[in-house]
Amino acid sequence: MRGGGVVNKASFSLISESPASAQSGEDDGELLRVCSEFEVVDAELDRLTDLDTDPPETELMALHRRWSLACRSCSTLDAHTSKGRRAKAKVLLSVIQVALGGNLEGASLHELLALSLAQDLIMRGPIT
Repeated sequence: MRGGGVVNKASFSLISESPASAQSGEDDGELLRVCSEFEVVDAELDRLTDLDTDPPETELMALHRRWSLACRSCSTLDAHTSKGRRAKAKVLLSVIQVALGGNLEGASLHELLALSLAQDLIMRGPIT
């Protein structure tokens, strides 16, 4: 876990989308907004780093801060719908791919499991 945080296993539980959740009016508006912001910033970072020239350092640092903020915000918001879970899984997939640098050879078991789960949630094929 980034930042050396400790995870309490007792705080985790498996949750399925229930009719009660859908009927309670809970939606994922804020989560979807944050995930959308993450995707925009992630795409902009990809574009800047794919250029033949080095991007301005201040612009790159500002984008990295926005990327981290969107990621942290996403991690604090609960997903109440399938659409919210898929959006959050796409963020997870991007974050793990960045952390691994595209190298699955060095991936830990928990990274591989998280990648697999994210793929399942967004219904894509396996990463190769």
